[in-house]
Amino acid sequence: MDGRLFHRLFLVGWLGTALVRLPAASVGIGRAAPT
Repeated sequence: MDGRLFHRLFLVGWLGTALVRLPAASVGIGRAAPT
């Protein structure tokens, strides 16, 4: 398997996961600590 292709898929998957989790995390933090 091409290492560059694997790295690209891994990076895209990680970025996608981060984009999905970050908004949910900020909402969770906002709810947990209403200031």
